[in-house]
Amino acid sequence: MILAQKMEDTPISLLTAFDDLPDPRRRECPHRLDELLLAAICGVISGAESWTSVVQWSQTKLDWLRHYLPYAHGIASHDTFGRVSSLLDASRFEHCFMRWIGGLCPSLEGASMWPSMASACAARMTARVARFIWCRRGAARSL
Repeated sequence: MILAQKMEDTPISLLTAFDDLPDPRRRECPHRLDELLLAAICGVISGAESWTSVVQWSQTKLDWLRHYLPYAHGIASHDTFGRVSSLLDASRFEHCFMRWIGGLCPSLEGASMWPSMASACAARMTARVARFIWCRRGAARSL
């Protein structure tokens, strides 16, 4: 089961949904995982199609991103986004992502991303983010 508990009436925030996703990096890094995730997911939803375009979008929207997280070291490089995304546990990422989407589209509660989405309201966004974030596993810079 993707969602461990029933969704509340109020949608969960993106940052809260990803609280339990472990950072796969073994050393301390200047760019926090939550900063990378927020920039990557928002960038992809906004039309970014490569890690380079995620970085470009994030740099343009840095003031907006800083309303939610500090980004004390600015935006990470496209190499950092690719490297970290390739290390993420895909099933844990899916769990967190569906936790967030389930609050936005309650018809998805308990659904798995694969093989298909149950709701048209999230299908495009979910497929785009899923394909970009982990199917490519950071190996290529564009779709």
